[in-house]
Amino acid sequence: WGPLNLPFFRLCVSACVSCTLDTELHSFSMFAKGGTESDDESVSLLSEQELHQPAADTRSGSGSSGRTWNDRIGSLDTHGAPASLPHRRSVRGERLYYKDGDDFTTLDWSVSHSVKPEPQRPSSPRTRGWCGWLWRKADEIQGWILTALVGVLTAFLATGIHMGAEWMADLKLGFCNNSLWLSREICCAGSYFVDYSKSECKVIGPGGIRADPDSGWQCWSDMFGVPCSNEGLSWFLQMLFYVLIATLFASVSAWLVLTFAKYAAGSGISEVKTILGGFVIKQFLSGWTLLIKVVGLVLSVASGLSLGKEGPCVHVACCVGNLLSRIFPKYHHNELRKRELLSASAAAGVSVAFGAPLGGVLFSLEEVSSYFPHKTMWRTFFCAIIAAMVLRAMDPTNSGKLTLFAVEYKHEWRYWELILFLILGVMGGLIGTAFIKLNVRLAALRKRTRLQFHPILEVMAVTFVTALINFQFQLLREDSLRLLRALFKECSPNLEADPFNLCSITADGTRYTVETDIMWLLLGSVFIKLICTVFTFGLKLPAGVFVPSLVIGALMGRLVGSLMIVFETGNQELAMFDSCQNCINPGIYAMVGAAAVLGGVTRMTVSLVVIMFELTGGLTYVVPFMTCVLVSKWVGDVFTASIYDEMIRFNGYPFLDTKSEISLAARACDVMSGDVAFVTLHDNTVGNLHRKVQTCTFKGFPLVSSREDRVLLGYIRRSDLQKALRRARSNPAVNSATPCIFSSLDNSVNVTGTVVDLISVVDRTPAQIVEDTSLDRVFEMFKQLGIRYCLVVHHGILKGIITKKDFLEHMELYHPAFSDKYKVPRPRGAEADSVNESSPRSDVPASESSMNRSVNGGRSDGLV
Repeated sequence: WGPLNLPFFRLCVSACVSCTLDTELHSFSMFAKGGTESDDESVSLLSEQELHQPAADTRSGSGSSGRTWNDRIGSLDTHGAPASLPHRRSVRGERLYYKDGDDFTTLDWSVSHSVKPEPQRPSSPRTRGWCGWLWRKADEIQGWILTALVGVLTAFLATGIHMGAEWMADLKLGFCNNSLWLSREICCAGSYFVDYSKSECKVIGPGGIRADPDSGWQCWSDMFGVPCSNEGLSWFLQMLFYVLIATLFASVSAWLVLTFAKYAAGSGISEVKTILGGFVIKQFLSGWTLLIKVVGLVLSVASGLSLGKEGPCVHVACCVGNLLSRIFPKYHHNELRKRELLSASAAAGVSVAFGAPLGGVLFSLEEVSSYFPHKTMWRTFFCAIIAAMVLRAMDPTNSGKLTLFAVEYKHEWRYWELILFLILGVMGGLIGTAFIKLNVRLAALRKRTRLQFHPILEVMAVTFVTALINFQFQLLREDSLRLLRALFKECSPNLEADPFNLCSITADGTRYTVETDIMWLLLGSVFIKLICTVFTFGLKLPAGVFVPSLVIGALMGRLVGSLMIVFETGNQELAMFDSCQNCINPGIYAMVGAAAVLGGVTRMTVSLVVIMFELTGGLTYVVPFMTCVLVSKWVGDVFTASIYDEMIRFNGYPFLDTKSEISLAARACDVMSGDVAFVTLHDNTVGNLHRKVQTCTFKGFPLVSSREDRVLLGYIRRSDLQKALRRARSNPAVNSATPCIFSSLDNSVNVTGTVVDLISVVDRTPAQIVEDTSLDRVFEMFKQLGIRYCLVVHHGILKGIITKKDFLEHMELYHPAFSDKYKVPRPRGAEADSVNESSPRSDVPASESSMNRSVNGGRSDGLV
């Protein structure tokens, strides 16, 4: 279908119709230079006779201009350029180009939401018979095809990331002598199991369990003729290679990010929330960002830093959705539909990261999406299912299961353990709060010191220290996913089921116990992992916070479960232990603790519970999960917002939380800006309009009747006017003195030449409120309608304007829930746009700031 939208095709159609009808029309319009912008706006040059012919004004995005089909096809000028073509903004909605627009440009959902199907000619072959039926059905299933493609490609990328990270992580400890490209588990596939404590393949022989000499797996010390062990020269050589390789991987990842794609750093969920909230971050979803995100994520995970790949998978999936949307113009040219696709992509990212399709849908609904209609729910679920099915077929974990940590416990939890689960929830909320506060303060420290100028050196230093510490601790030396599998297991005398020897058997051989050294190891690992995660999350490399939070919580929960095992061993006479033997299962406490800390960091609720039981397959543990997640969220909300909301606030992203409920006593006149730069209906020429567009950074101009009356007639977006004037000025017949009209009822133009018709760039029905409207109502309008601005009027007379960024600034300054707790410099793009779109100064009252917006730097919605 792409060739049907090319300018050459439309040129041929216009020529054929014009020659067939043998019509002599003297109007002509400028045609766009590229195919993607060819029909966003139509600019007509009308003669004096055509000027006073009756023609209906059109609203921006309303479709037909009121003329007949032949009139709208127009004629050809001497150069063969087509005349005024049908206005088709109603088909494409609002189109904002990432490469052309400013960062954090606000989208107007009302423009894209009013999109209607393109009207077809009655005689068009698309509307007749089987061809017409197939054409309509093909148009209807575009969304399903696109979401399926997103799910498939996301699953392939997730499989590559998992397998690549697992193989490169094993390179820190050794290599497979038979095949260098095989990971340790695959290399040891013929052995009984892998002993993670010694990084060896074990077999059962005549003398018991021993190392398998035929496995092909070799430590780095074996290259120097030193047998692999945990002491002496072998230990030193292993540590040397471990630290150097980890530092190399992390440094290359940071260099790639800083050189090719700066937005590939971090998890990307905060930025995804901002984009789905109605703002543009250019280059964040580009092809380069996707490539560097995937490669850098493999390297950073393999380095052994305290980070995960699950959060960045959401960013990867959204990049895939944005790139694939270019295949279908229906999505590529409509920002609202594109964001519906991005919501489905976010769900696919969680689905392939955890093997949790239902949890991915709820995550997209609860955490990242601001606009989530019913049809998006179905397509999101479909995309997540497709991604999970493809991931299951690829089977990157070689387990034959979709769940990452499948658990099958012999003992179930008991109701008196809910008290312990509540305690774990409180501890998870406190740990999450501590992590958020420390991480944000460390990020502010980076902004104020010279660390911001040496990000690669910082990555190298953090990786070196982290690898050096991790190698000393048996639990932290291995990959995080393998550690989680071990922590979620119940006590067992089988070394394969308990590779880290977390449990031991009592002297009588009837009960399990935990050694004191193991409990101290668990406690130390909790603090080390927490501190390493604080320093890691914020480095200039791809990094997620999901898995580190799960590991911290699992270590904490396993510690509590181990303490309960020791308590049970010494108090067998208590009534709670009469009905069972080995009643305490530390694996359950590890799962509950993991959910508690992750809930304390991200503040997810329903989606987290679903992700946890899909992650472990433990449907019977939904009540413990729900208990700890609710308590951790309640405790965390007392002190801070989630880590993603704090990062949004720290980076100065203009995000309006549609899930919040506020009560404000202020009125619209207290926040609005009264000095408005507008465009009058009469006395407009190409020259003065061009100067206004070039000298002003405003995003739009209200159209009023005159400077004296200021009766509001509509709203003109700066991008629409700029494109229209650029096309008009490229025609030799247009000069700076050529008059321009914004209404067919404008009788003030009395010329013998031509005029530029700008009727199509006027939005006749902009959002309007009166001066006494409460800010609660304004907030509901921004939240429910998705509009970018509101014009304040009094009996139809323009009084001022309020943009979404005006409202955000007001809430940050005067509402406790949005107060800026950390005073740090804003990024360059966000600061420039906040100045352009009415940011009140933080050191003056709102009323004084609104009167002095022109002194403070102007704004982007028509304020001088």
